[in-house]
Amino acid sequence: MLAMAASLLLAQAPAPPVQTAPPPQLVSLNVIAVDSHGDPVTDLKDTDLKVEDEGKPQQIALLRPNAAKPALSSPPQPGEYSGRTAPTVRQTTVILFDLLNEPINTSAVSDQELVAALEHAESPEHIFLEILTRAGDLYPVRDLTLSETVNADGGAPWTRQIHADLDKAMRDVLRRRSGVNLEVVPRINSTYQALANVATRMSAIPGRKTLIWVTQGVPIEMRAASQPIDFSPLLNKLAATMNQARISAYTVQQSMRGAGAGDDQSSLTLQRLAELTGGRSYASDRIAQALKESATDARAGYRLGYYLPAEYWDGKFHKIRVSASRPGVRIQTISGYYAIPDKTTLVDKERAVLEAAARTPFDASAVSISAVVTPSTKNAGAFNYQIHIDAADMPLLQRGERFTAQLVLTFLEFDNEGPLHPSGLVIRPKLMTDPLTVNVDLSQDQAANARINGLRVSVPKDIAIDSSIHTVRLLVYNRTADEYGTLTMPVAGAPLAEPLDQFPPIRPAP
Repeated sequence: MLAMAASLLLAQAPAPPVQTAPPPQLVSLNVIAVDSHGDPVTDLKDTDLKVEDEGKPQQIALLRPNAAKPALSSPPQPGEYSGRTAPTVRQTTVILFDLLNEPINTSAVSDQELVAALEHAESPEHIFLEILTRAGDLYPVRDLTLSETVNADGGAPWTRQIHADLDKAMRDVLRRRSGVNLEVVPRINSTYQALANVATRMSAIPGRKTLIWVTQGVPIEMRAASQPIDFSPLLNKLAATMNQARISAYTVQQSMRGAGAGDDQSSLTLQRLAELTGGRSYASDRIAQALKESATDARAGYRLGYYLPAEYWDGKFHKIRVSASRPGVRIQTISGYYAIPDKTTLVDKERAVLEAAARTPFDASAVSISAVVTPSTKNAGAFNYQIHIDAADMPLLQRGERFTAQLVLTFLEFDNEGPLHPSGLVIRPKLMTDPLTVNVDLSQDQAANARINGLRVSVPKDIAIDSSIHTVRLLVYNRTADEYGTLTMPVAGAPLAEPLDQFPPIRPAP
């Protein structure tokens, strides 16, 4: 049995509380730590780092390594479930080939170097290949996992199939007529809209994500009718969206036909996007290098967070500095960010979280959950849930000498056509209970104890489960930090279907 710290009071909450004042907002950064040899440093603690925002020291509320936590040393007992025994995903990458912003060297897109890089990649585990067409929409090429060894007909190695798929997709896309105005300004706007759509869809996937954008790029500013046009606001908004979704951009600027690197204005856009999202920018056709180095960065990466009061979110650029006090450790992260206030309502946030938790076959791990499920002694067909929340890396908000957070627990039920069923992603979740709130309010000693032993939540009533229900998914949403975790459990006596070895396809919305 897991060690438990404090039992927390839990109350029904059909709607989020009314905010009397804007709450502090979490600044979340991707941080990479390497030693003097360039090897990942994987054992950093918050006491090893110093953070300054606009020159002011900040209290670190979150330091979480990207690497999945090790599996439990012993298997859970009957009725015990833990996210650390479920399939985990280290990293997801979308490689986006941009044909909207021509010219592009299409032969380089399907270059054998990329295929070789995919063949020898150790991480990420899941890769999506997409094309941004001249019409401004997204064309899916292939979704794959690196566990694939043969193609669909069981013949040639899967890398050959990828090469063939890329060639076929390029020919198909280039035959299509453009349906978008290819004048410069509409094309740039279409580019940013497409990238924002990719980021929105990727946000439903748990964990750190990488976007490798293979492109000529778009200018950061230009003149139209003798009037300057600054596209920095679009770039800053996109970077904020990607940071919120934990996406790092690795930009690869394709060489023009018969020319060298792209123009300086486009190069600056690609460099800025990479800097603002914690990625890297490449000045030539280095897709394979981008894939390799993004995987290395993921292994050396952490998510670092600190809270800023609402009045600090002024829409201006904030310079940040993250340094290590441990000798020989070098830190790589963004140089700053635009402090754009999050105006999304709690209702809309929770609705988005609920939809994301319902449509993915994998459990999210930003909030680490375990549960002990026992049959009710009072009601046949009902169960009692004792929930354990790992608070070791939960970003508690410090208010004076108190450490606080507000959590929301929601139970979802899936029938035999739910997201874990091998027949496909038929999403028909139902709410089993009204949302339940957990108000965490701890002293400094209690917070220290919770970080070691976790938090225990007792659901105050038995939960009845209909006989048609196959799977129960527990969603724990941290309102304070705007992050969530899920834990999927089979109903007692029901056979657990094998989880799908794929993510929901990155596709344009119908």
